[in-house]
Amino acid sequence: MVSSQLGLIGCLLLIIAVALLKGVTAESYTVGEDLGWNIPPAGSVAYSTWASSKRFQLGDVVKFKWTGPHTVAEVTAADFSSCAKSNPIALYDSC
Repeated sequence: MVSSQLGLIGCLLLIIAVALLKGVTAESYTVGEDLGWNIPPAGSVAYSTWASSKRFQLGDVVKFKWTGPHTVAEVTAADFSSCAKSNPIALYDSC
């Protein structure tokens, strides 16, 4: 009787440990999933809808999948807040 109770407690502890570990593992997300990183037919609301269905956490990886050439501008926090791209810190081309 005691050994079966200990076995049950051991199984319960194992389930709790696995659940806690799942909470600290990083997830990998592809922005827009099948849509990819394109101009969606319905506009940018498609990405807002996609993002609102996710629970992003520190350590997660966010991937952007696209076709064709793209340029990413690294900007200061002030330029980001004002949506200014005229004075980038750096430019990164996909080509």
